[in-house]
Amino acid sequence: MSRYIFYPRNAGGTALTFEVFELADRSAAAARCLELLEDHSSAVLVEVWDGETLVHTEARQDPALIPTEDGPDPAHA
Repeated sequence: MSRYIFYPRNAGGTALTFEVFELADRSAAAARCLELLEDHSSAVLVEVWDGETLVHTEARQDPALIPTEDGPDPAHA
């Protein structure tokens, strides 16, 4: 098992939080990104790091759900 650090990033690129999970491999880490995008409505993407190495980036697929800096988060509208 490896320890992966997940950074949900908003439209401005800021990660307001991070989460750490021990997972079997990078495939499991990539799958976890989808769950984090559901959990963090203001995130437009999630980065996965293994130590100092970026191993995966998952972006939100539905453009209608991507918050912009010009208006409110669609999840809260």
